[in-house]
Amino acid sequence: MTYQVVANDGSVMDAHLDIEGSEFVFHSRGGTRDKGTATNLDYGPAMRLLFGRLVDYGLSISGAWLETSRTVHLPRAERQMFGSDDRGTDPADWFTLITSRAQVFGRRQGAKPGGSRVKRVRIAVSGLGEGTDLVGVLGVRKTERRRLAGSRSTLDLDAIPAHEVWMAVQQMAASSGATPPSTRAFDLVTEDGRRLDPASVLNFAVHQTRGEELGEDVLGEFSENEIARRLAAFGHVLVPQGQAVSTDVLPVTAEDRERCEGEPKRVTHLRRERAAGLAKAKKSAFVREHGRLFCERCELDPIERFGGEVGEACIEVHHRRTFVSGMLNGHLTVLEDLQCLCANCHRIVHAELRFASS
Repeated sequence: MTYQVVANDGSVMDAHLDIEGSEFVFHSRGGTRDKGTATNLDYGPAMRLLFGRLVDYGLSISGAWLETSRTVHLPRAERQMFGSDDRGTDPADWFTLITSRAQVFGRRQGAKPGGSRVKRVRIAVSGLGEGTDLVGVLGVRKTERRRLAGSRSTLDLDAIPAHEVWMAVQQMAASSGATPPSTRAFDLVTEDGRRLDPASVLNFAVHQTRGEELGEDVLGEFSENEIARRLAAFGHVLVPQGQAVSTDVLPVTAEDRERCEGEPKRVTHLRRERAAGLAKAKKSAFVREHGRLFCERCELDPIERFGGEVGEACIEVHHRRTFVSGMLNGHLTVLEDLQCLCANCHRIVHAELRFASS
């Protein structure tokens, strides 16, 4: 349930939160004033006001965690902004402590200072007695779900590029720790068997595409089936939540079996080239850069040669920089490692690799 903060004088503040038992999720500030997309402009004053009200009731906070699309899939311990070591902190410093840590979270070593301090955070309240209503303590009121910039009125799932979704999956899968339990209907299963929340993947991709932190309340307007269908259309593996699945893409053709017999590294090579979503992601990024698909070896233009978009089926994806001998289990594929080749050139390149390794 979404609520809006009410000031001490009874006026409604531009600050929203969700309440879940003894925890509340404070929405991020985002958008821009000149485009009319600014949201939660009273982020700072409203959060300080809520902390003051908790203190007035003799309550405290026991934890705070970053809850953005880039972090929600991480275990809480890896995105904690306030923990047991901070419980003796003066309540007047809670806001500064949490937001300053949120600002530097994930910043690379040596990166320039900066970044948003007004991010989406989850806060746990301690000391609530039986029957104590957190809604009444915080002094908030129910509000209708708002249409933000990027909600169903302006967010087109079909416009999210395949390569942005691929990058989101790769970055989320590379994060350490296990994926938290979820009640979602589907899992997105990665090449190494990791399970990701489809909504978080899509939200991450939207963030990269639009540069805005949309939050779960925006993608929540789309059904889980809609999100799953969109990700499946990009070639990713979607299964009912918790269902077992084998993510190995085994060679199936006679030529595959012949080239891979007794050579597990070649099997790894083929599996990586056929990884879920990889081909569509590379082709999407290639078209964005060059305006069309063509073979990078012989420069064949499939539409010009065969006519119609169906001709693009002859363009395949090949590992350009990582050869068979280097296809180790720990290698993380990036789109720059890949090359778009026509089927003939791809076949020749693999023959050259076999000859070079024999």
